[in-house]
Amino acid sequence: MRLLTWNLNGRRNVGAQVAALARRAPDIVALQEVTARSILLLRTALPEIDLPYVIDSFTAAAPWTATGPRKYRVVVASRFPTALVATSQVVPWPERLLSTAVSLPGGDVRFHTTHIPPGCTNGWMKVEMLEAVSAVVSTPSDRPCILCGDFNVPQAETPDGQIVTWAERIVSEGAPRLRLRFRGSDARRWDAAERTVMEGGPRRLLDAYRQLHGYGREDFSWFVRRGQRRIGRRFDHAFCSRELVIRRCEYLQSLRDEGLSDHAALELDVDL
Repeated sequence: MRLLTWNLNGRRNVGAQVAALARRAPDIVALQEVTARSILLLRTALPEIDLPYVIDSFTAAAPWTATGPRKYRVVVASRFPTALVATSQVVPWPERLLSTAVSLPGGDVRFHTTHIPPGCTNGWMKVEMLEAVSAVVSTPSDRPCILCGDFNVPQAETPDGQIVTWAERIVSEGAPRLRLRFRGSDARRWDAAERTVMEGGPRRLLDAYRQLHGYGREDFSWFVRRGQRRIGRRFDHAFCSRELVIRRCEYLQSLRDEGLSDHAALELDVDL
């Protein structure tokens, strides 16, 4: 089973993005930063590339706004029958999370995708969303689980496997240091919210990329410029329950290099 998660960056070249997806022949795709304009095209185009089951948070969540930080939504499209899964958890921005049940030939899988807002522009809403996503995914289930999307975390990772959260200060020498306060409140809560997601939460989901490649390999899904510096971040992830066998997991840098998005897609092959 091939899965692909990709932040489309709200781009208008949906036709080229769908063509790129078709070349990868995925069984399930998760898309973030989908706009009111692009969803109209995706609902038609995705079934044409053998992804007939399309669920989007434009219809699954509250009425959308066309502007502002909440204009983006998420989409799940699948080759296999897929149904929306409701949750009793309170999600502050429900349009940024989709939970589905995908009926595969070998059994059902709970498939979640999310787009966590950046803290630099949305403050503690980022933490509230991370906490809500962790709670939703931790809901007891006898089905294997996959959580993927754009999490805007972590700040960095070290070769020895340490996660550096945005609540930590990177110093020139020694280990990162946790701040006392961050964005006006206790930094420990911010730190814990990022770590809970990155470490797989109570279900102990595996970071698919690190499970295969370890921490000796460095890769990024998004880049930012700070003056003359170009800084890479690994913000896009897929976390899998231990019942799943991760065969392959790679960032498709070519999709970003071609200008189709400012994010690389993450593609993984898994078996039940």
